[in-house]
Amino acid sequence: MKKLIFFFALILTFFNANATHIMGGEITWECIKDPADPNVGLYIFKMKIYRDCDGTTLSTFSQTLDVWNHPSVTQIPVDWVISADISPNCDVTNSGNAALDCISNPVGAVEEYIYESQPIALPGIPPANGWHFTWDSCCRNGAISNLVLSSTTSPSEGFTLRASMFPYLDASGNAIPALPCFDSSPKFNESPQTIICTGYPFAYTHNASDIELDSIVYDWDVPMDDMAFGQADGYPVPNPGDPTNFKVFNQTDSIDVNYMFVDGGRDGVLDNLDILYFFEKDSNDTYHYTWSITFTLRQSHANTLELNFGDNDTLFISMTKPFRKGDTFTFTTPIPSIDKSIVKNDMKKIRVFPNPYYSAHAFESPLPPGIVSGRGERKLFFQHVPDDAFIHIYTVRGQHVKTISPTYNIFDGTVTWDLKTKENLNISYGVYFYMVESESGGNQSGKFAVIK
Repeated sequence: MKKLIFFFALILTFFNANATHIMGGEITWECIKDPADPNVGLYIFKMKIYRDCDGTTLSTFSQTLDVWNHPSVTQIPVDWVISADISPNCDVTNSGNAALDCISNPVGAVEEYIYESQPIALPGIPPANGWHFTWDSCCRNGAISNLVLSSTTSPSEGFTLRASMFPYLDASGNAIPALPCFDSSPKFNESPQTIICTGYPFAYTHNASDIELDSIVYDWDVPMDDMAFGQADGYPVPNPGDPTNFKVFNQTDSIDVNYMFVDGGRDGVLDNLDILYFFEKDSNDTYHYTWSITFTLRQSHANTLELNFGDNDTLFISMTKPFRKGDTFTFTTPIPSIDKSIVKNDMKKIRVFPNPYYSAHAFESPLPPGIVSGRGERKLFFQHVPDDAFIHIYTVRGQHVKTISPTYNIFDGTVTWDLKTKENLNISYGVYFYMVESESGGNQSGKFAVIK
């Protein structure tokens, strides 16, 4: 059964043998389901990064996954776990070439770095455009041949890993909260193929799997640059990235809006796959994520469609009435009142329950613990009684048994009687008459029976 659809980008790029930096990676998460585990219901995030051993080594210090669209979780620390040389095995004897090795023969060798988080809670329900988890770094390899770079020696284009968690809807169409967790992300079990022989057929499987046996669909993703941010008057994150060449203006308040621009499509171009995150300061001058805008293509558009914005173009986005800082909402409730014309008509609805009354019924409380004999609590209910009504109870001979005073509670028309006389004695079985007198509703009479 499909419980939750996860999409995550495994960004793989092909390099010449003299590549000098990051080659690719992935972000996944595991749901802790063992009921004996004290962290059951929490998530463990794992990040894998691959580097060309001929380039700069990666950090063995803790890294940070940035979290987007979540109302309270903004970052997830992931600690370095292990680094391993995953270079392909070489037949040194027959090939006449030295084995690839990150230490002695690094050109073409590849090293895998694994980072892992502590158990973490993700409360709430992912929105329609998902929660996004990213890690970015500068810069890409200058030897990349299938992407346009600013330089072949020190390109300014960055590198971003992104995984996204989307909501799961049950059979009734209700979104299921992500806490406690109930599903892990898919993962690629095969190590990347790093060396390919020119002129020979090549076949490779990523060996994608899902521990819950969810269906999996994956495809090549568009390589993402590192993050770029707007610069109205500051940045909501410590590493702002490159400035953009546009701004966001709030026409309602006549102010610039701080934002972060995630360049998920073509480098440096505003198009589908891009996301704008808006931030606003509170009274303590602290930034908070507020809104986001996701650019998508219509279903009728081809995936290759390009939407090019020119100089001085303006995108207008209107909303009916968003909640804004400084908004004040005033709620007023009407004063409770009684419509006497309705009360007079409702007097005919007055009834006694249960009628007849037997020795006991389900609405009465049982005997206290340890008490095995005697009578417990007895109750008789008068329903649809006006709040100002007196209830007079008589025997069939006309003897006055008791008068129940008004409750003056206009929200509840039920009056309870403990079946005791005005002398606080239990009544005997038989038939009784009652008279309800109300200044607002008039009079109404009836009878009930008490059976042993």
